[in-house]
Amino acid sequence: MVYVLAAYSITIAVLAIYGVMLQHGARVASAGLSEGRPGTGIDLARGFNLGAALLAPIWAWFHGLRAVGASLLSTDVVLAWLWSSRAERDLGWLTLLLAAILVACSLALGVVGNRIAARDPASAGPAAFLSRQLRWALAGAVLYTVVLPWAWHFLISS
Repeated sequence: MVYVLAAYSITIAVLAIYGVMLQHGARVASAGLSEGRPGTGIDLARGFNLGAALLAPIWAWFHGLRAVGASLLSTDVVLAWLWSSRAERDLGWLTLLLAAILVACSLALGVVGNRIAARDPASAGPAAFLSRQLRWALAGAVLYTVVLPWAWHFLISS
């Protein structure tokens, strides 16, 4: 079981990181091309923000949406408690509802994440913005493809 988990998590992690790097490279290249021509520029507010989708509570907190981040994090904690306790059998509908809310909020932050991040004063130019969002996307890819599967394996095997 460990070897299967390792093989799948490594393969998926490499593919996810490769996809994120390709998307980042394309955006940096288009930003570099557009900076050379006056009057045109890259629209940083467009596109899907993978880091915002994968790390929704933390990403929202660090991008000025403190209430959204805190509520998503508390929903994560309640959901984890429901899954780990016997309350899931009695409150299965609540578990499904909370999971659906978290998925919907993560997707919504992924869709509007670039608009939110583009307003951040720390993103002075396209290169700073893109490198900052790349770090979020890579952290989310590593969390979901390496850290969480292995943590889940060690929790259920002990």
